Amino acid sequence: MSDKSHSTNGRTTNAEALAALLDESGVDAATLASALQSIARAKEITAPVPEGQGKVYLNKELVYEDETAYIYQRNDTKKKYYYFRMWDRKSKKPYIKSLETNDRAKAVTTARIIYQEIKGKIDRGERVRNITTKKLVEIYLDGEALKITDIPKEGITPSRMRVKKYYLRLWLEYIDELGFTETPIDKIKPYATRRFGYWLQKKPKDFRDDGKPRSNDLINNCISEINKCYRDVAIRDRYIGKDEMPEIDRLRQQPDKGHKKDIFTLDQYEKLWKYLEYQYCKDKS
Repeated sequence: MSDKSHSTNGRTTNAEALAALLDESGVDAATLASALQSIARAKEITAPVPEGQGKVYLNKELVYEDETAYIYQRNDTKKKYYYFRMWDRKSKKPYIKSLETNDRAKAVTTARIIYQEIKGKIDRGERVRNITTKKLVEIYLDGEALKITDIPKEGITPSRMRVKKYYLRLWLEYIDELGFTETPIDKIKPYATRRFGYWLQKKPKDFRDDGKPRSNDLINNCISEINKCYRDVAIRDRYIGKDEMPEIDRLRQQPDKGHKKDIFTLDQYEKLWKYLEYQYCKDKS
């Protein structure tokens, strides 16, 4: 008998044995299939056991009744600090953070705060690991550079790109002055950046300082570019939610009382149409 026949007979025997087991237990096939599917899903979402368990990981303890999140001590270090570890189902990677203490009570308290924050991000579909403002600006400008062209209305001109870089350089200076240079963007409170426009208004100019402050129009254009940076990258790529968008007060601008375009008087309009009708249209040259 061939190997193929042996294999077929083996599967038949296994199927008969399974059918007999179902009959004896009283469990129908649909219930068994549902149970097997649940087990498969559980394997997918359960965090893998860390490598080196028992050697490096010491005093593992769940933060809540959630097997994907726990604290543990590093057994291979002198201070034996506690660490927080949580499995990110979306990225299929663990989030690990040092709690910088070997006191269990402090570690549990801190870990529960972090757990709520990380779980909220995962539930909202946001990225667990975030970026600084400098990295955000870098990503945005790299994307804008792809749009540079000399063809009108096909993208942005090189001169416009220089303006974008100038505006965002001012924003980075402001973030640095606030002390948020190394702070992830999701950790900067939206209200902390409200006064950017007034800060820029008082900031000395880098060159050709004529003693006049920057115009409110320029400052508001700068704010618009900053907002675009956050919308196009930070929010769209899920580094932050819409509620975490920086709040920046726009400056009031005096209404322009002049006409945006020249408007003909009735006499001027009459002269124009008469010229067009009686001279321009009849002059073959």
